[in-house]
Amino acid sequence: MNSVRVVQVSPYHKIYGLLTPILAQRLHEGLSSLGDETDYVLTNFMSMLWAKNPGVLLLAAVDAQGQVKGYTAALRQNESEVLFIQPRLDEPTENDAVGEMIEWVERWAKEQGATHTALVARRLDSKWGKKYNYEVSRYVLVKVLA
Repeated sequence: MNSVRVVQVSPYHKIYGLLTPILAQRLHEGLSSLGDETDYVLTNFMSMLWAKNPGVLLLAAVDAQGQVKGYTAALRQNESEVLFIQPRLDEPTENDAVGEMIEWVERWAKEQGATHTALVARRLDSKWGKKYNYEVSRYVLVKVLA
């Protein structure tokens, strides 16, 4: 197991911006497993990221060598809801990088004025509901922000 650091990725950041195309590819692969709207969703998300839209968030878990080991992406769906994809990690880490990414998204969602988040998962997994306090609603797990 290794330790990773969770970072916010912006195409304009002098270091983390280099991760943008890598994460676009990883997002494409991840979104493909969620449904058939990959090209539409990814194109819109990446366009908003490049346009510096404050309603999008892209996070990466990177190791000490700068390799991407995981990611998640979030989008402000409307005034009260932030939608984000299930954080993915290539391998277990020493620190709880998945939990860190969820906390980051929730903090960001509150800053956006959202009252709840919706987690889009690949499959129904009760662990997400139990460990991270999400309520299962189909394959979208929902959490009201306190």
